[in-house]
Amino acid sequence: MYYVYILKSQKDGKLYIGYTNNLKVRLEKHNQGKSFSTKRRGPLIFKTGWGRNYIKRNLKNTLLI
Repeated sequence: MYYVYILKSQKDGKLYIGYTNNLKVRLEKHNQGKSFSTKRRGPLIFKTGWGRNYIKRNLKNTLLI
């Protein structure tokens, strides 16, 4: 099973969206600078709480779920 995830850069506040079948390993790779897309934007954290609800609302409006 694959997961879509959203990370937030603590450096610049921007979001990164990706997918993986192992969230823990993927986050570690992002924070170790082993991902080309985010290696200069770490540390990165998973979006939670308010951010997750905001994303769900926007996806619902966008995708008509």
